[in-house]
Amino acid sequence: MTITEDGNPVVTVTNTYTKEEPKVGGFSLKKVVEGVDEADLDGKSFTVTASWEGGSKELILDADGSVVAGPQDLPVGTVVSFTEGSGTAIEGYVFGGVEFDPESVTITEDGNPVVTVTNTYTKEEPKVGGFSLKKVVEGVDEADLDGKSFTVTASWEGGSKELILDADGSVVAGPQDLPVGTVVSFTEGSGTAIEGYVFGGVEFDPESVIITEDGNPVVTVTNTYTKEEPKVGGFSLKKVVEGVDEADLDGKSFTVTASWEGGSKELILDADGSVVAGPQDLPVGTVVSFTEGSGTAIEGYVFGGVEFDPESVIITEDGNPVVTVTNTYTKEEPKVGGFSLKKVVEGVDEADLDGKSFTVTASWRVARRS
Repeated sequence: MTITEDGNPVVTVTNTYTKEEPKVGGFSLKKVVEGVDEADLDGKSFTVTASWEGGSKELILDADGSVVAGPQDLPVGTVVSFTEGSGTAIEGYVFGGVEFDPESVTITEDGNPVVTVTNTYTKEEPKVGGFSLKKVVEGVDEADLDGKSFTVTASWEGGSKELILDADGSVVAGPQDLPVGTVVSFTEGSGTAIEGYVFGGVEFDPESVIITEDGNPVVTVTNTYTKEEPKVGGFSLKKVVEGVDEADLDGKSFTVTASWEGGSKELILDADGSVVAGPQDLPVGTVVSFTEGSGTAIEGYVFGGVEFDPESVIITEDGNPVVTVTNTYTKEEPKVGGFSLKKVVEGVDEADLDGKSFTVTASWRVARRS
Protein backbone atom coordinates (compact mmCIF):
# COMPACT_ATOMS: atom_id res chain seq x y z
CA MET A 1 0.00 0.00 0.00
CA THR A 2 1.08 3.65 -0.43
CA ILE A 3 1.09 5.85 2.63
CA THR A 4 -0.90 9.05 2.24
CA GLU A 5 -1.00 12.09 4.47
CA ASP A 6 -3.07 11.44 7.49
CA GLY A 7 -4.16 8.14 5.97
CA ASN A 8 -4.75 5.00 8.12
CA PRO A 9 -6.05 2.23 5.92
CA VAL A 10 -6.94 -1.12 7.56
CA VAL A 11 -5.19 -4.06 6.04
CA THR A 12 -7.07 -7.34 6.30
CA VAL A 13 -4.84 -10.38 6.76
CA THR A 14 -6.73 -13.60 5.93
CA ASN A 15 -5.40 -17.12 6.88
CA THR A 16 -6.95 -20.17 5.10
CA TYR A 17 -6.91 -23.82 6.38
CA THR A 18 -8.24 -27.26 5.30
CA LYS A 19 -9.32 -29.88 7.93
CA GLU A 20 -6.67 -32.56 8.32
CA GLU A 21 -7.94 -36.20 7.94
CA PRO A 22 -7.29 -37.95 11.29
CA LYS A 23 -4.41 -40.36 11.30
CA VAL A 24 -5.67 -43.76 12.50
CA GLY A 25 -4.65 -47.38 12.78
CA GLY A 26 -5.62 -50.58 14.49
CA PHE A 27 -4.51 -54.00 15.77
CA SER A 28 -5.43 -57.69 15.53
CA LEU A 29 -5.24 -60.68 17.86
CA LYS A 30 -4.64 -64.42 17.55
CA LYS A 31 -4.79 -67.21 20.11
CA VAL A 32 -2.09 -69.77 20.90
CA VAL A 33 -2.87 -72.59 23.36
CA GLU A 34 0.00 -74.58 24.87
CA GLY A 35 -0.18 -77.87 26.79
CA VAL A 36 -3.60 -79.04 25.56
CA ASP A 37 -4.25 -82.02 23.27
CA GLU A 38 -5.69 -80.86 19.96
CA ALA A 39 -8.79 -83.02 20.39
CA ASP A 40 -9.59 -81.27 23.67
CA LEU A 41 -9.63 -77.85 21.93
CA ASP A 42 -12.42 -78.69 19.54
CA GLY A 43 -14.93 -75.80 19.56
CA LYS A 44 -13.09 -73.85 22.28
CA SER A 45 -12.91 -70.03 22.17
CA PHE A 46 -11.50 -67.33 24.44
CA THR A 47 -12.68 -63.75 25.14
CA VAL A 48 -10.02 -61.00 25.26
CA THR A 49 -10.80 -57.40 26.25
CA ALA A 50 -8.82 -54.65 24.52
CA SER A 51 -8.90 -51.34 26.45
CA TRP A 52 -7.72 -47.77 25.66
CA GLU A 53 -8.43 -44.34 26.99
CA GLY A 54 -12.09 -43.73 26.39
CA GLY A 55 -13.02 -47.17 25.10
CA SER A 56 -12.73 -50.95 25.05
CA LYS A 57 -13.83 -53.94 22.99
CA GLU A 58 -14.26 -57.67 23.60
CA LEU A 59 -12.85 -59.96 20.94
CA ILE A 60 -13.52 -63.70 20.68
CA LEU A 61 -10.50 -65.76 19.64
CA ASP A 62 -10.80 -69.35 18.44
CA ALA A 63 -8.28 -71.91 19.65
CA ASP A 64 -7.24 -72.68 16.06
CA GLY A 65 -5.01 -69.54 15.96
CA SER A 66 -7.02 -67.65 13.33
CA VAL A 67 -6.36 -63.85 13.34
CA VAL A 68 -9.20 -61.68 14.61
CA ALA A 69 -9.17 -57.99 13.67
CA GLY A 70 -9.67 -55.40 16.38
CA PRO A 71 -10.85 -51.82 15.73
CA GLN A 72 -8.98 -50.27 12.81
CA ASP A 73 -9.98 -46.63 13.40
CA LEU A 74 -8.16 -45.79 16.60
CA PRO A 75 -6.28 -42.52 16.66
CA VAL A 76 -2.54 -42.69 16.10
CA GLY A 77 -0.78 -42.74 19.44
CA THR A 78 -3.57 -44.53 21.27
CA VAL A 79 -2.19 -47.06 23.70
CA VAL A 80 -4.13 -50.34 23.80
CA SER A 81 -3.74 -52.95 26.57
CA PHE A 82 -5.30 -56.37 26.94
CA THR A 83 -6.85 -58.65 29.55
CA GLU A 84 -8.40 -62.11 29.46
CA GLY A 85 -9.24 -62.79 33.10
CA SER A 86 -8.99 -66.43 34.14
CA GLY A 87 -9.13 -67.83 30.62
CA THR A 88 -11.54 -70.51 29.50
CA ALA A 89 -11.60 -73.66 31.60
CA ILE A 90 -10.73 -76.86 29.74
CA GLU A 91 -11.78 -80.12 31.37
CA GLY A 92 -8.81 -82.16 32.49
CA TYR A 93 -6.35 -79.25 32.46
CA VAL A 94 -5.13 -76.60 34.90
CA PHE A 95 -4.93 -73.04 33.52
CA GLY A 96 -1.42 -71.66 34.00
CA GLY A 97 -1.83 -68.12 32.75
CA VAL A 98 -2.06 -65.82 29.72
CA GLU A 99 0.69 -63.85 27.98
CA PHE A 100 0.25 -61.02 25.44
CA ASP A 101 3.00 -60.42 22.91
CA PRO A 102 3.34 -57.51 22.87
CA GLU A 103 1.73 -56.59 26.19
CA SER A 104 0.33 -53.41 24.65
CA VAL A 105 0.38 -51.60 21.32
CA THR A 106 0.65 -47.95 20.38
CA ILE A 107 -1.46 -47.19 17.35
CA THR A 108 0.44 -46.06 14.28
CA GLU A 109 -0.90 -44.65 11.06
CA ASP A 110 -2.43 -47.47 9.06
CA GLY A 111 -0.72 -49.95 11.35
CA ASN A 112 -2.27 -53.36 12.30
CA PRO A 113 0.10 -55.30 14.50
CA VAL A 114 -0.97 -58.83 15.46
CA VAL A 115 -0.91 -59.47 19.21
CA THR A 116 -0.36 -63.13 20.11
CA VAL A 117 -2.38 -64.19 23.13
CA THR A 118 -0.87 -67.36 24.56
CA ASN A 119 -2.70 -69.47 27.12
CA THR A 120 -0.72 -72.20 28.90
CA TYR A 121 -2.17 -75.27 30.58
CA THR A 122 -0.88 -78.35 32.33
CA LYS A 123 -2.70 -81.66 32.18
CA GLU A 124 -4.62 -82.29 35.38
CA GLU A 125 -3.74 -85.46 37.23
CA PRO A 126 -7.05 -87.34 37.14
CA LYS A 127 -8.81 -87.62 40.48
CA VAL A 128 -9.65 -91.28 40.85
CA GLY A 129 -10.88 -93.80 43.39
CA GLY A 130 -12.33 -97.27 43.53
CA PHE A 131 -14.42 -99.77 45.46
CA SER A 132 -14.21 -103.31 46.81
CA LEU A 133 -16.69 -106.14 47.38
CA LYS A 134 -17.17 -108.94 49.89
CA LYS A 135 -19.66 -111.81 50.00
CA VAL A 136 -21.93 -112.78 52.88
CA VAL A 137 -24.01 -115.98 52.59
CA GLU A 138 -26.93 -116.52 54.96
CA GLY A 139 -28.84 -119.72 55.59
CA VAL A 140 -26.23 -122.21 54.34
CA ASP A 141 -24.23 -124.64 56.48
CA GLU A 142 -20.54 -123.79 56.42
CA ALA A 143 -19.59 -127.23 55.10
CA ASP A 144 -21.86 -126.71 52.08
CA LEU A 145 -20.00 -123.52 51.12
CA ASP A 146 -16.63 -125.19 50.67
CA GLY A 147 -15.13 -123.99 47.39
CA LYS A 148 -18.16 -121.90 46.41
CA SER A 149 -17.72 -118.58 44.61
CA PHE A 150 -20.07 -115.97 43.18
CA THR A 151 -19.69 -113.67 40.15
CA VAL A 152 -20.77 -110.04 40.57
CA THR A 153 -20.80 -107.53 37.69
CA ALA A 154 -19.95 -103.92 38.52
CA SER A 155 -21.17 -101.46 35.85
CA TRP A 156 -20.59 -97.76 35.21
CA GLU A 157 -21.02 -95.43 32.27
CA GLY A 158 -18.62 -96.66 29.63
CA GLY A 159 -17.44 -99.80 31.37
CA SER A 160 -18.01 -102.86 33.54
CA LYS A 161 -16.06 -105.59 35.30
CA GLU A 162 -16.84 -109.07 36.59
CA LEU A 163 -15.50 -109.85 40.07
CA ILE A 164 -15.40 -113.32 41.64
CA LEU A 165 -16.22 -113.38 45.36
CA ASP A 166 -15.44 -116.34 47.58
CA ALA A 167 -18.03 -117.43 50.13
CA ASP A 168 -15.52 -116.93 52.97
CA GLY A 169 -16.17 -113.18 52.99
CA SER A 170 -12.69 -112.13 51.84
CA VAL A 171 -12.58 -108.61 50.38
CA VAL A 172 -12.02 -108.39 46.61
CA ALA A 173 -10.76 -105.09 45.16
CA GLY A 174 -12.55 -103.62 42.17
CA PRO A 175 -10.95 -101.08 39.80
CA GLN A 176 -9.16 -98.33 41.75
CA ASP A 177 -8.69 -95.88 38.85
CA LEU A 178 -12.24 -94.77 38.17
CA PRO A 179 -12.79 -91.02 37.75
CA VAL A 180 -14.20 -89.18 40.76
CA GLY A 181 -17.98 -88.88 40.48
CA THR A 182 -18.43 -92.15 38.58
CA VAL A 183 -21.57 -94.01 39.72
CA VAL A 184 -21.10 -97.79 40.01
CA SER A 185 -24.00 -100.26 40.29
CA PHE A 186 -23.98 -104.02 40.78
CA THR A 187 -25.76 -107.17 39.60
CA GLU A 188 -25.33 -110.87 40.33
CA GLY A 189 -28.07 -112.49 38.25
CA SER A 190 -29.64 -115.57 39.81
CA GLY A 191 -26.83 -116.27 42.26
CA THR A 192 -24.82 -119.46 42.45
CA ALA A 193 -26.86 -122.62 42.96
CA ILE A 194 -26.04 -124.56 46.13
CA GLU A 195 -27.26 -128.13 46.23
CA GLY A 196 -29.92 -128.63 48.87
CA TYR A 197 -30.81 -124.92 49.17
CA VAL A 198 -33.25 -122.50 47.52
CA PHE A 199 -31.77 -119.11 46.50
CA GLY A 200 -33.77 -116.29 48.09
CA GLY A 201 -32.13 -113.22 46.58
CA VAL A 202 -29.13 -110.90 46.66
CA GLU A 203 -28.75 -107.54 48.42
CA PHE A 204 -26.02 -104.94 47.85
CA ASP A 205 -25.11 -102.60 50.72
CA PRO A 206 -24.86 -99.92 49.49
CA GLU A 207 -26.81 -100.48 46.27
CA SER A 208 -24.41 -98.22 44.35
CA VAL A 209 -21.31 -96.14 45.06
CA ILE A 210 -20.15 -92.74 43.86
CA ILE A 211 -16.39 -92.72 43.38
CA THR A 212 -14.50 -90.29 45.61
CA GLU A 213 -10.86 -89.25 45.44
CA ASP A 214 -8.71 -92.10 46.79
CA GLY A 215 -11.88 -93.71 48.20
CA ASN A 216 -12.37 -97.47 48.41
CA PRO A 217 -15.73 -98.32 50.04
CA VAL A 218 -16.47 -102.00 50.63
CA VAL A 219 -19.82 -103.13 49.23
CA THR A 220 -21.32 -106.11 51.07
CA VAL A 221 -23.08 -108.56 48.73
CA THR A 222 -25.44 -110.74 50.76
CA ASN A 223 -27.00 -113.90 49.31
CA THR A 224 -29.80 -115.54 51.29
CA TYR A 225 -30.84 -119.17 51.04
CA THR A 226 -33.33 -121.48 52.69
CA LYS A 227 -32.63 -125.16 53.17
CA GLU A 228 -34.47 -127.24 50.61
CA GLU A 229 -36.68 -129.97 51.98
CA PRO A 230 -34.92 -133.10 50.75
CA LYS A 231 -36.70 -135.00 47.99
CA VAL A 232 -36.82 -138.59 49.14
CA GLY A 233 -38.46 -141.90 48.38
CA GLY A 234 -38.09 -145.58 49.15
CA PHE A 235 -38.82 -149.15 48.10
CA SER A 236 -40.34 -152.35 49.47
CA LEU A 237 -39.74 -156.08 48.99
CA LYS A 238 -41.83 -159.22 48.93
CA LYS A 239 -40.85 -162.89 48.70
CA VAL A 240 -42.15 -165.45 46.22
CA VAL A 241 -41.07 -169.09 46.61
CA GLU A 242 -41.57 -171.46 43.70
CA GLY A 243 -41.35 -175.27 43.77
CA VAL A 244 -41.90 -175.81 47.52
CA ASP A 245 -44.98 -177.35 49.14
CA GLU A 246 -46.78 -174.83 51.28
CA ALA A 247 -46.50 -177.03 54.36
CA ASP A 248 -42.70 -177.02 54.00
CA LEU A 249 -42.63 -173.21 54.07
CA ASP A 250 -44.17 -172.85 57.49
CA GLY A 251 -42.08 -170.36 59.51
CA LYS A 252 -39.49 -169.84 56.80
CA SER A 253 -37.92 -166.43 56.20
CA PHE A 254 -35.23 -165.06 53.91
CA THR A 255 -32.68 -162.27 54.41
CA VAL A 256 -32.16 -159.80 51.52
CA THR A 257 -29.51 -157.05 51.57
CA ALA A 258 -30.37 -153.75 49.84
CA SER A 259 -27.29 -151.65 49.01
CA TRP A 260 -26.74 -148.09 47.73
CA GLU A 261 -23.89 -145.63 47.64
CA GLY A 262 -23.05 -144.84 51.22
CA GLY A 263 -25.38 -147.37 52.87
CA SER A 264 -27.12 -150.76 53.03
CA LYS A 265 -29.86 -152.53 54.98
CA GLU A 266 -30.82 -156.14 55.64
CA LEU A 267 -34.52 -156.96 55.30
CA ILE A 268 -36.18 -160.20 56.44
CA LEU A 269 -38.87 -161.49 54.08
CA ASP A 270 -41.41 -164.09 55.11
CA ALA A 271 -42.27 -166.87 52.67
CA ASP A 272 -45.94 -165.88 52.75
CA GLY A 273 -45.31 -163.00 50.31
CA SER A 274 -46.11 -160.19 52.72
CA VAL A 275 -44.64 -156.82 51.65
CA VAL A 276 -41.75 -155.50 53.77
CA ALA A 277 -40.94 -151.78 53.57
CA GLY A 278 -37.35 -150.73 53.01
CA PRO A 279 -36.02 -147.25 53.95
CA GLN A 280 -38.39 -144.50 52.78
CA ASP A 281 -36.01 -141.55 53.20
CA LEU A 282 -33.43 -142.18 50.52
CA PRO A 283 -32.49 -139.17 48.36
CA VAL A 284 -34.13 -139.00 44.95
CA GLY A 285 -31.84 -140.51 42.31
CA THR A 286 -30.28 -143.09 44.65
CA VAL A 287 -29.72 -146.43 42.90
CA VAL A 288 -30.50 -149.48 45.07
CA SER A 289 -29.41 -153.04 44.23
CA PHE A 290 -30.14 -156.34 46.02
CA THR A 291 -28.45 -159.59 47.03
CA GLU A 292 -29.56 -162.69 48.93
CA GLY A 293 -26.52 -164.93 48.80
CA SER A 294 -27.34 -168.66 48.63
CA GLY A 295 -30.92 -168.33 49.87
CA THR A 296 -32.40 -170.18 52.84
CA ALA A 297 -32.07 -173.98 52.75
CA ILE A 298 -35.38 -175.89 52.82
CA GLU A 299 -35.19 -179.54 53.81
CA GLY A 300 -36.00 -181.83 50.90
CA TYR A 301 -35.46 -179.16 48.25
CA VAL A 302 -32.59 -177.96 46.09
CA PHE A 303 -32.19 -174.17 45.83
CA GLY A 304 -32.18 -173.12 42.17
CA GLY A 305 -31.49 -169.38 42.44
CA VAL A 306 -32.98 -165.96 43.24
CA GLU A 307 -34.35 -163.34 40.86
CA PHE A 308 -35.10 -159.69 41.65
CA ASP A 309 -37.80 -157.92 39.66
CA PRO A 310 -36.66 -155.27 38.98
CA GLU A 311 -32.96 -155.96 39.51
CA SER A 312 -32.44 -152.43 40.89
CA VAL A 313 -34.52 -149.35 41.59
CA ILE A 314 -33.84 -145.62 41.18
CA ILE A 315 -35.45 -143.66 44.00
CA THR A 316 -38.14 -141.20 42.93
CA GLU A 317 -39.84 -138.50 44.99
CA ASP A 318 -42.36 -140.18 47.32
CA GLY A 319 -41.98 -143.40 45.28
CA ASN A 320 -42.20 -146.87 46.84
CA PRO A 321 -41.86 -149.59 44.18
CA VAL A 322 -42.24 -153.20 45.34
CA VAL A 323 -39.38 -155.47 44.31
CA THR A 324 -40.38 -159.12 43.97
CA VAL A 325 -37.69 -161.51 45.20
CA THR A 326 -38.36 -164.97 43.73
CA ASN A 327 -36.59 -168.06 45.04
CA THR A 328 -36.92 -171.26 42.98
CA TYR A 329 -36.50 -174.78 44.32
CA THR A 330 -36.79 -178.31 43.01
CA LYS A 331 -37.94 -181.23 45.20
CA GLU A 332 -35.08 -183.47 46.24
CA GLU A 333 -35.40 -187.19 45.16
CA PRO A 334 -35.29 -189.34 48.41
CA LYS A 335 -32.13 -191.37 49.03
CA VAL A 336 -33.16 -195.00 50.03
CA GLY A 337 -31.74 -198.46 50.68
CA GLY A 338 -32.81 -201.77 52.35
CA PHE A 339 -31.68 -205.07 53.98
CA SER A 340 -32.29 -208.91 53.82
CA LEU A 341 -32.36 -211.73 56.41
CA LYS A 342 -31.44 -215.36 56.48
CA LYS A 343 -31.98 -218.00 59.22
CA VAL A 344 -29.32 -220.24 60.71
CA VAL A 345 -30.40 -222.98 63.21
CA GLU A 346 -27.77 -224.67 65.27
CA GLY A 347 -28.09 -227.89 67.37
CA VAL A 348 -31.14 -229.38 65.59
CA ASP A 349 -31.04 -232.38 63.30
CA GLU A 350 -31.79 -231.40 59.80
CA ALA A 351 -34.71 -233.89 59.57
CA ASP A 352 -36.32 -232.12 62.51
CA LEU A 353 -36.18 -228.79 60.70
CA ASP A 354 -38.20 -229.89 57.72
CA GLY A 355 -40.92 -227.33 57.06
CA LYS A 356 -39.95 -225.09 59.98
CA SER A 357 -39.97 -221.27 59.58
CA PHE A 358 -39.36 -218.38 61.90
CA THR A 359 -40.90 -214.94 62.00
CA VAL A 360 -38.56 -211.96 62.64
CA THR A 361 -39.81 -208.44 63.10
CA ALA A 362 -37.55 -205.68 61.73
CA SER A 363 -38.04 -202.23 63.26
CA TRP A 364 -36.48 -198.89 62.24
CA ARG A 365 -36.44 -195.19 62.79
CA VAL A 366 -36.64 -192.94 59.74
CA ALA A 367 -33.45 -190.94 59.37
CA ARG A 368 -33.87 -187.16 58.97
CA ARG A 369 -33.23 -185.90 55.46
CA SER A 370 -30.46 -183.46 55.04
